[in-house]
Amino acid sequence: MYANEPEMAKRWEKHTPKGKKLPKRKKKEEKDAEAESPLQALLRAKAYSDARNYAAKQALMRKLIRERQEEFEIDSDKDGIVGLT
Repeated sequence: MYANEPEMAKRWEKHTPKGKKLPKRKKKEEKDAEAESPLQALLRAKAYSDARNYAAKQALMRKLIRERQEEFEIDSDKDGIVGLT
């Protein structure tokens, strides 16, 4: 890393424990703690939409609706365009 990205390597080195081997994988609790909240996911979807990255937005929204469909309600359906609340 020092050969290609010396600045990044220096930053990472500051956060790397000295004399300890790093784990090969994160523990399950750590992964769960880093899970994105639904609000964070919606804000990310909005950012994708603002950046006109509609494919990423749609994929994220499909995933979110699939996982939490009980939290969404159809509030309009006109000409095949569905509005959600």
